[in-house]
Amino acid sequence: MPLHDHFHLPLSVQRPWKGYYAAWSTTIAFFNRGTLPAKHFVMPLLQADLFEVQVLRNFGGPQLRAAIELISASNKDRTAARRSSRPNAPATSTAVCP
Repeated sequence: MPLHDHFHLPLSVQRPWKGYYAAWSTTIAFFNRGTLPAKHFVMPLLQADLFEVQVLRNFGGPQLRAAIELISASNKDRTAARRSSRPNAPATSTAVCP
C-alpha cells in the first residue's frame, strides 16, 4: 500500500485527517473489545479535534481506566492542554503521528 502525504495539497483537502482519525479510533476500539478483563469495555470518543479510544470499567457507572489519544502534527504540542483536561488522570504515554 503506498504511503500518501496527507499534510499537503491535494490530499490535505480531498481526504482530511479527521476522517482517518475517526476510522482509526473506531477500528482500535473494535479490535480490542474482546481483549479486556471482565467489566471493562472500550469505546472511541470523537469530539471536535479530540480523537481517543477510552477503556472504561463499570463500577456502577463507567469509569475511565485508560485512554489512547490520536495526535496529529497540528495538535501534538498540546501537552499542557491534555493534562489540564484530565488533571487526576494517571500518567500516560503518547505516540505521535508523523
